Amino acid sequence: MQPVRHDAIKCTHCGMPRTRTRRFTITIGIVGLVSLIFVIILMVKVIRDADIEAAPADNPDAEHVTPAGPDKPPPLNK
Repeated sequence: MQPVRHDAIKCTHCGMPRTRTRRFTITIGIVGLVSLIFVIILMVKVIRDADIEAAPADNPDAEHVTPAGPDKPPPLNK
């Protein structure tokens, strides 16, 4: 067997077309990396939106009412 040039489209001896597996592998890797970056950006956006919705309102005009606790402790064993 003799080596075939890297940029050859067909084998110089038998004429069979060469497959470009390296280009395919790099393409699959790039697609996977882009999809992971998309998922990370989507997760950060969802978490940030959830934190904004769960945050208390910063309204200075609203009264700060604390719930009143019981005046005396509850009776035990009654």
